[in-house]
Amino acid sequence: MHKFYGKWIADEDFAPLGASFDPEKNKLLQNSHLLFRTTFHWDGKGRVLLYFSADDYAKAYVNGVFAVQGPAPGYTHRTYYVRKNITRYLQKGTNTLAFHVYYQGLINRVWVSGDLLCGLIFDVVSEGKVLAQSDESVKTARHTGYSALSVTGYDTQFMERFDSRAPEVGFEQQTFNDELWVCAKARQFVPYKLCPPRGKNLVFEEIAPEKAKGREIYDFRQEFVGNPSIRAIGNAGDKIEIFLDPVREIRYI
Repeated sequence: MHKFYGKWIADEDFAPLGASFDPEKNKLLQNSHLLFRTTFHWDGKGRVLLYFSADDYAKAYVNGVFAVQGPAPGYTHRTYYVRKNITRYLQKGTNTLAFHVYYQGLINRVWVSGDLLCGLIFDVVSEGKVLAQSDESVKTARHTGYSALSVTGYDTQFMERFDSRAPEVGFEQQTFNDELWVCAKARQFVPYKLCPPRGKNLVFEEIAPEKAKGREIYDFRQEFVGNPSIRAIGNAGDKIEIFLDPVREIRYI
């Protein structure tokens, strides 16, 4: 059981919320993508562990490299945290830790959300010494590259448009300039009881697509869950067609 030194943080919109529910406010804040960044020093000695939890969910990056995501869904009386050895992502000296936190805001059987509770807590610990923790020195900003198009699947997810020209693209990189970002705020309402994870962290692997007749085919008819990672070169305004089901010719543009 890890005892956190950091405290729950959020941006200025979410920090004061949660003690009472406001449906109109929730509608305005649905599908929010919050970003957090901080740096810390490591002397190159010892194992370094990252502990974090988020509401609803977060992806963690160390020195620009995706490290881990989570936590598993839970409730305020049992909110899980993630434990990850991040030593292999580090370099001696200054290191960058970044998080992409997501608040969905819908009420369904997939997410524990729609409650105006959003935020992040984390510690970076090495040999009993705290190298970094969540507090009001952490920088934060909204990712403006995401915009909701519609809600689908029994209100389980948002269809989104992503603009790769958004100024926050590359926020996880060490060279990213966050001078215009603001400092995070401490969450005023903190109902969580943090608990260690019950299972192992998800394992990620890259699977290259099959090439056939000038096309690339991603075959998801196997026992794994994944999402495509596609790089394309073009001009602003160009459209990419992704055929999700060749039989019924369902496509998203």
